[in-house]
Parts: sequence; structure tokens; C-alpha cells
Amino acid sequence: MRKMISEILGDFPESNDHIRFDFLPPDLPVEPTNTSEWAMSSDKRSLERKFQFPNIRSRNAFLLDIMKLENTVGHNIDFKVSDSDVFIMLQTKHLGLVTDIDLECSKHLTSLATEVVNARL
Repeated sequence: MRKMISEILGDFPESNDHIRFDFLPPDLPVEPTNTSEWAMSSDKRSLERKFQFPNIRSRNAFLLDIMKLENTVGHNIDFKVSDSDVFIMLQTKHLGLVTDIDLECSKHLTSLATEVVNARL
């Protein structure tokens, strides 16, 4: 069942700056091996993908999932929205490279998008 944004954000403190995530992989540059529909940017510093949704409601549900993922893992996800499409760029900002956490986020976002589309909102 989908959650409202107030329910999602209610689970987290207002500032996550003090939270450390020891379970996250180290910040080491990586080369993606199997990113399916994700593509390495031309400068090889980020992973990019465009997600297309059947309607605005599905797109919005996915955007809520992105925000929840950001809060959960403490990793910033850049995205742009156009109609029912969402373009995502993943990069570990302080290194300016793709790291393991970006690869894990890409897998998770792909799974979330599939779940949203299959839910037929």
C-alpha cells in the first residue's frame, strides 16, 4: 500500500545530518557492469535514466519513492520532471563519480518504477 508523504517524512528526524549509515558501501569509484536501461553520462561521471510513466499520478508516486529513498540512505538523487517523465542522474557528489551507492540506488529505483507501473495508479 502506498503511503502519503506526511507518513513517509514523519518517520525521519527533521535533520538527518547526524545520522551515519554504516551499512552503505564505501565511496569508491566503480564501473557499472549491468545497469539495464541506465547509461553512463558522456563524461563518465554519472548514471542517467529516463523513466516514463503512464500518467501524472504514477509519476508522483515514483517521486515520493525517490524522496523516501534519499532520506533512507542519506544520498542525494538529482531528478528532473517533464509531464509524466522523470529523468534521474546518480552521482556521489563529493567525489564527482559513480560509486557503489549509486549502483544500488539505480537498482532500487528501477524496482520502484516497475512497482509503480504495475500498481496501475
